[in-house]
Amino acid sequence: MQSVETKTFRFADERGEAELRLDGSVLLVRSARHISATHSERVLAHMHGWMNALPNVEVFVDFYGVKGYDTAARLGATAWCRKYRTRVESVHFLTKPGIVAMGVATAAMTLTILGLRVEAHRSPNAFREQHAMACARVAPTAAVASL
Repeated sequence: MQSVETKTFRFADERGEAELRLDGSVLLVRSARHISATHSERVLAHMHGWMNALPNVEVFVDFYGVKGYDTAARLGATAWCRKYRTRVESVHFLTKPGIVAMGVATAAMTLTILGLRVEAHRSPNAFREQHAMACARVAPTAAVASL
């Protein structure tokens, strides 16, 4: 059976929390409550470190539990995508309707202009399906932890 290396990172502060999970070359970013500038900086710094070892990555961003974010957090995430745009195969976002979804739609326009393939999901089930398919492409015979 083929094995996939899994790495995780968790961050929490008084305003929000985040979990990163890297299964092979599939990166899942799950945040909840509020994404502060500090929150974003910590998460992106960890992602920078992981990118040094990866030729390319497919990114899944679960913002379903996010109620708001600092502008600096959005700008930092866009800068990360710009830096790694040639190594990011696609970016999938899961959001609920509201201010976060509007911010993601705005960021998606920028990312698309940069040449990234962006998919927005409103259904957690559709998001999970896409994530599972990406993990299966990385290691078709490996048991990959579900969301």
